Amino acid sequence: PRVERDIPRPYSAAEQQKLLEELKGTDLHLPVLLALLYGMRIGEICGLCWEDIDWEKKLLHVRHSAKRVHDESGRCRTICSDKLKTQSSFRSFPLHPEVEQLLRQRQPRRPSGPVMTARYGLPLHPERLGAQFRQFLREHDLRHIRFHDLRHSCASLLLANDVPLKQIQEWLGHSDIGTTANIYSHLDYKSKITSANVMYNILTLPDTRQTGWHT
Repeated sequence: PRVERDIPRPYSAAEQQKLLEELKGTDLHLPVLLALLYGMRIGEICGLCWEDIDWEKKLLHVRHSAKRVHDESGRCRTICSDKLKTQSSFRSFPLHPEVEQLLRQRQPRRPSGPVMTARYGLPLHPERLGAQFRQFLREHDLRHIRFHDLRHSCASLLLANDVPLKQIQEWLGHSDIGTTANIYSHLDYKSKITSANVMYNILTLPDTRQTGWHT
């Protein structure tokens, strides 16, 4: 059977700006900014470790993902695993000044382990972060989206600003460009306008003098 994909419901640029304004001064500001700016997956955000930050070269590396495992006693705990979804998921980003500032505000005296922590310094589990995000949206009367839709919001903004699909694939860490195209092709409105103009100009419509497709 075919796997039914969830339809992306990205925030517009204006909605993203409003969200970030509301988030200032909260613990959610950094993880949401990482999702919007870099398109990081929620597991990658929760698995981000201090060793993944290169302060000297101003780089943020995606090399870990938060996962739940069972220890020898059978208890479930969250760890930062170095096994990502695909090999393409390993990627690096320039360290944005605002991201750097928020990271330095969180940085402990001896930075090691996860950046996003729960109790006892363990990595924050993605489900917990998703629940905190949903609660924040409700409390601030913002349109409900999943945390994963922040990643879609990043992609839609890149598309809207004419970033090539190949670059978006690499930015998001997709294994192949077909995955990127399948998810985001319906958001590429500009290319549809181009196609519409071609067909409009080929077909002769005698009852109108209008040329081209207008938005």
